Amino acid sequence: MRWINRARRLTFCSRSTAIKKLRFLKKAIRRHGVPETITIDGSDANEAAIKRYNEEHGTNIIIRQVKYLNEAWS
Repeated sequence: MRWINRARRLTFCSRSTAIKKLRFLKKAIRRHGVPETITIDGSDANEAAIKRYNEEHGTNIIIRQVKYLNEAWS
């Protein structure tokens, strides 16, 4: 859980959840390229994974966070 604290935000997600989200993010970026913006729900694990990816790779992926993901499309 140490790397989550480096993101300068207290998160309440388990380490294994955040690691799984980061693994999925890396796989998606390998297949589809680095996006400019990612829209996510209120999950702290998703946000922590994107911030960690930005730190590790020097990217600047913008996080668009909505409370309920299905509202982003209406």
